[in-house]
Amino acid sequence: REPGMEAAVAQVEAMLEQAQVPDSAVQAQITAQLDQLQAVPEFNQTVAHIFIRRTERPVEMRMAAGLLLKNNVRRQVHTMPPELQAALKAELLAGVGDADARVRQTVGTCIATFASAMGTHQEWLALWPDLVPTLSSHLGAATTPSGVEGALDCLSKICEEVPDRMVADDAKPLDVLLPQVFGLLQAEDENWRAYALGIINNFIWLDPPVLAQNMPTFLQALFALTTDSSAKVRKHVIQGINFLLDMRFNDLLPHINGVIEFVLHSMQGPDAAVALD
Repeated sequence: REPGMEAAVAQVEAMLEQAQVPDSAVQAQITAQLDQLQAVPEFNQTVAHIFIRRTERPVEMRMAAGLLLKNNVRRQVHTMPPELQAALKAELLAGVGDADARVRQTVGTCIATFASAMGTHQEWLALWPDLVPTLSSHLGAATTPSGVEGALDCLSKICEEVPDRMVADDAKPLDVLLPQVFGLLQAEDENWRAYALGIINNFIWLDPPVLAQNMPTFLQALFALTTDSSAKVRKHVIQGINFLLDMRFNDLLPHINGVIEFVLHSMQGPDAAVALD
């Protein structure tokens, strides 16, 4: 790091440490000082560095920096200079597989905010060529659970916010990512199964070619999950079936007796959220 960055990091870290003191007057003073620093062009890079790179610091300090970054990205994403955007996006990709779940989730939110605001529907990924390869690399590294979960969380948030961008982009990112997500429907980790099914459900309405091509595989996995031990997963199963009934009824028709039996069983089951869906 440059000497100027080191000094800025030390200054902001000292403020964030002081902000943990349970004294409202001190906290108000620190908030005012941080607000003043917002006018400094390098401030976002400083808090991004603390959030992503300073893994030896207490996670509370890192998350305070992450909250500043998240709020600034949301407020400034449409006016941020391209060189600052590029620097922040590179830092965020480095944090996708962070060991702390709270950090990963904030990283995912920031990445989804950038994804929703960049370029046109057809060409936004050209402005972030490392995004899909990074997510794909994490999804394929099952020996690094934090990376898989971080990529799933990030992809889930992008697909909730702008699924149409994932379908429309000329780079066809779903051709790379969805087959990997299909493979995680049978994962041992229930969070991975729930994430994977939730991501796929976002695209049933949009019917991208890669989903249509893999529909038999998806249906087989979907019906296997009807008896899943996780209520969170079964809730996504119900949602997926509801979407398929609206959009691809003919694909469900050969399985309609099983669908009806599963729906009736779920309505009478002990989990209220599943029954409601």
